[in-house]
Amino acid sequence: MVAAGMLVVACGGGGGTAGAPQPTSAAGKRGLVLAEQSGCQACHTANGKNSTGPTWKDLAGSRIKLDGGKTVVANDSYLTRSIIAPKSQVVSGYAGIMPGNDLSEDQVADIVAYLNELSSLT
Repeated sequence: MVAAGMLVVACGGGGGTAGAPQPTSAAGKRGLVLAEQSGCQACHTANGKNSTGPTWKDLAGSRIKLDGGKTVVANDSYLTRSIIAPKSQVVSGYAGIMPGNDLSEDQVADIVAYLNELSSLT
């Protein structure tokens, strides 16, 4: 949101999808729409530019260093957990300011599909 901090509505920052590849699957397209509607791009970019939260570009499948020094792989399980419980594993160097959300299991899966596509299309 790295993953942590994916759905911040009012954290500021210059997020967005400018210059990022667009998803091709139905789930990825739904995930992009949900991310836009939920305000995720207020803190996360899809094009690699720095912002309040980690960029999503090439996030899926990458190794993430967390606060406390632990390193994890940003697999589907990590990405899902980061959306559902954003303060559970905060990316090192970022404030744990992402609030919880009321997304359904299917909506979270669509956002994870979008994040996976961002990594496979670049």
